[in-house]
Amino acid sequence: QQQQQQQPEEAAASTPPPCSRDALRYLMTLLCLLFQLAVAIVVHDVASVVGFLGATVGTLMMLIIPVLIIHLACPEMYSPPKKWCITACFVFAAFMSLTSLVI
Repeated sequence: QQQQQQQPEEAAASTPPPCSRDALRYLMTLLCLLFQLAVAIVVHDVASVVGFLGATVGTLMMLIIPVLIIHLACPEMYSPPKKWCITACFVFAAFMSLTSLVI
Protein backbone atom coordinates (compact mmCIF):
# COMPACT_ATOMS: atom_id res chain seq x y z
CA GLN A 1 0.00 0.00 0.00
CA GLN A 2 2.90 2.33 0.67
CA GLN A 3 4.16 1.83 -2.88
CA GLN A 4 0.71 2.63 -4.26
CA GLN A 5 0.56 5.79 -2.17
CA GLN A 6 4.06 6.86 -3.25
CA GLN A 7 3.33 6.56 -6.96
CA PRO A 8 0.59 9.24 -7.08
CA GLU A 9 2.71 11.50 -4.89
CA GLU A 10 5.68 11.08 -7.25
CA ALA A 11 3.44 11.78 -10.23
CA ALA A 12 2.09 14.89 -8.55
CA ALA A 13 5.60 16.05 -7.73
CA SER A 14 6.72 15.70 -11.36
CA THR A 15 3.95 17.89 -12.83
CA PRO A 16 4.32 21.63 -12.41
CA PRO A 17 1.76 23.41 -10.25
CA PRO A 18 -1.18 25.00 -12.10
CA CYS A 19 -0.04 28.54 -11.34
CA SER A 20 3.31 28.00 -13.08
CA ARG A 21 1.57 26.45 -16.10
CA ASP A 22 -0.73 29.46 -16.29
CA ALA A 23 2.23 31.81 -15.99
CA LEU A 24 3.99 29.98 -18.83
CA ARG A 25 0.84 30.18 -20.97
CA TYR A 26 0.52 33.92 -20.32
CA LEU A 27 4.19 34.46 -21.13
CA MET A 28 3.94 32.50 -24.38
CA THR A 29 0.76 34.39 -25.33
CA LEU A 30 2.48 37.71 -24.70
CA LEU A 31 5.53 36.68 -26.72
CA CYS A 32 3.36 35.56 -29.64
CA LEU A 33 1.41 38.81 -29.59
CA LEU A 34 4.61 40.87 -29.49
CA PHE A 35 6.05 38.88 -32.38
CA GLN A 36 2.87 39.38 -34.42
CA LEU A 37 2.91 43.09 -33.64
CA ALA A 38 6.54 43.37 -34.74
CA VAL A 39 5.82 41.53 -38.01
CA ALA A 40 2.79 43.77 -38.65
CA ILE A 41 4.91 46.89 -38.13
CA VAL A 42 7.97 45.77 -40.11
CA VAL A 43 6.37 44.00 -43.10
CA HIS A 44 4.34 46.28 -45.34
CA ASP A 45 3.26 43.60 -47.83
CA VAL A 46 0.71 41.16 -46.44
CA ALA A 47 1.12 38.83 -49.43
CA SER A 48 4.69 37.98 -48.46
CA VAL A 49 3.60 37.02 -44.94
CA VAL A 50 0.74 34.88 -46.23
CA GLY A 51 3.06 33.23 -48.76
CA PHE A 52 5.62 32.44 -46.07
CA LEU A 53 2.95 31.02 -43.78
CA GLY A 54 1.50 28.94 -46.60
CA ALA A 55 4.91 27.47 -47.38
CA THR A 56 5.83 26.69 -43.79
CA VAL A 57 2.62 25.95 -41.89
CA GLY A 58 1.09 24.09 -44.83
CA THR A 59 4.17 21.90 -45.04
CA LEU A 60 4.06 21.28 -41.31
CA MET A 61 0.42 20.23 -41.39
CA MET A 62 0.70 18.00 -44.46
CA LEU A 63 4.07 16.34 -43.91
CA ILE A 64 5.41 16.63 -40.37
CA ILE A 65 2.27 16.11 -38.28
CA PRO A 66 1.42 12.76 -39.97
CA VAL A 67 4.91 11.51 -39.13
CA LEU A 68 4.40 12.47 -35.50
CA ILE A 69 1.07 10.66 -35.46
CA ILE A 70 2.61 7.53 -36.98
CA HIS A 71 5.36 7.47 -34.34
CA LEU A 72 3.54 8.73 -31.25
CA ALA A 73 -0.18 8.04 -31.56
CA CYS A 74 -0.17 4.79 -33.55
CA PRO A 75 3.21 3.13 -32.98
CA GLU A 76 1.86 -0.41 -33.42
CA MET A 77 0.12 0.32 -36.72
CA TYR A 78 3.22 -0.15 -38.90
CA SER A 79 6.36 -2.24 -38.60
CA PRO A 80 9.53 -0.28 -37.70
CA PRO A 81 11.12 -0.51 -41.19
CA LYS A 82 7.88 0.66 -42.81
CA LYS A 83 7.55 3.52 -40.28
CA TRP A 84 11.07 4.74 -41.00
CA CYS A 85 10.54 4.45 -44.76
CA ILE A 86 7.38 6.57 -44.48
CA THR A 87 9.24 9.01 -42.24
CA ALA A 88 12.12 9.33 -44.71
CA CYS A 89 9.69 10.01 -47.57
CA PHE A 90 7.79 12.66 -45.62
CA VAL A 91 10.96 14.35 -44.35
CA PHE A 92 12.42 14.44 -47.86
CA ALA A 93 9.18 15.94 -49.21
CA ALA A 94 9.16 18.51 -46.40
CA PHE A 95 12.78 19.42 -47.17
CA MET A 96 12.00 19.83 -50.88
CA SER A 97 8.96 21.94 -50.03
CA LEU A 98 10.95 24.21 -47.72
CA THR A 99 13.60 24.76 -50.40
CA SER A 100 10.96 26.75 -52.28
CA LEU A 101 11.50 29.47 -49.68
CA VAL A 102 15.11 29.86 -50.76
CA ILE A 103 14.64 29.62 -54.50
